[in-house]
Amino acid sequence: MRLNSIRVKSSLPVLVMSVTFIVALLSMGHIINQLTAALNVQADSYAKATSVILNADRDLYQAKLAEQRIVDGFGDPKSEDADRLENAQQVKDRFNLFRQYLSKEPKVYQSLGDFDKAFTTWLNASNAFVALDKNAPNFAAAEQKSNADFSALRGILDKAGEAVNKHAASTKTVIEEKVASFEKFAFIIVIVGLLIAVWFSYKTPKTLSHQVRYLGQRIREISEGDGDLTQQIEFSTKDELGDLADEFNEFVNRLRGIIGSIHKQSDALGKMTVQLNNAATQTSGITTGLANASASIVSAGHEMDMSNQQMATVARDTADEAKNSNTLTQSGMAAVNKSQHAVTELVSDIELALSRSDELQKALKILRLCWK
Repeated sequence: MRLNSIRVKSSLPVLVMSVTFIVALLSMGHIINQLTAALNVQADSYAKATSVILNADRDLYQAKLAEQRIVDGFGDPKSEDADRLENAQQVKDRFNLFRQYLSKEPKVYQSLGDFDKAFTTWLNASNAFVALDKNAPNFAAAEQKSNADFSALRGILDKAGEAVNKHAASTKTVIEEKVASFEKFAFIIVIVGLLIAVWFSYKTPKTLSHQVRYLGQRIREISEGDGDLTQQIEFSTKDELGDLADEFNEFVNRLRGIIGSIHKQSDALGKMTVQLNNAATQTSGITTGLANASASIVSAGHEMDMSNQQMATVARDTADEAKNSNTLTQSGMAAVNKSQHAVTELVSDIELALSRSDELQKALKILRLCWK
């Protein structure tokens, strides 16, 4: 397929609009994917991480509550201690699950501090505290240390929840900025595509119309230009109209060659006509000579007839006039001489007629050659 054909030029607006539509669809798809990914992360990671941190904080509080019940002597000490240790273990497990949910973004919890160390310190302090008697001298110090370690551990959990919420908010801001930038990009692409399509929709028909008018004007000028077949159509484009102009120029060149050949044949025919006129003139002269020769032959034949009549008269006179034989003999001799002279002239006329007949045959051969 030719890239500079009229079909391609006329299809450019549709092509540009199609590309613009595809780019817009891809942009919208990318935006949707970004939003979907953000929602998935929000649902699968941030929401779950926040939930487990809240549950870990609740378990930590319940462990502290069980610790306080043991110290105060409420309930079964063994059952309360088991509940305390179970809640403490759940705090550790839930924080590990929190880190698992944020495994792709470890920077969220790395800035919180050493949770494992804080957890171990609190658990040891809690174990030491519940093991003391209220009347022990270091009871108050153990209680204070347990409460301080509890507050430190709970502070880490609070920071973890805040970090997740803050990171979720920052991620949301980044996604919104990306979505806004892609929306702006898609809007610019659509506007540019529309402008290009509008420009092509206006420019392409205008150019084609101008080329068609130019081609028609040049053909009209050549056809009305007093038969000047040396003119050509200058066409710069290489599309179907350019091919049409080239074919027309080639047609004019062939037509110029045909007309030149006709001129040459016409000149040759004119020369042949002159030769035919000359041959006709020669034929007319030969015909006139033949007519004259025929008249001479007729005249000689008449003279011979008269001579024969005279010879018959002489013969009759010879019978009647024996006496004048000498005179008649001389007269007979004169008649014979005259007859011989007439025969001689007749032979000359016949030879002249034969020579004119040869000339006529030559003229006929010339006519045949000319007509061939």
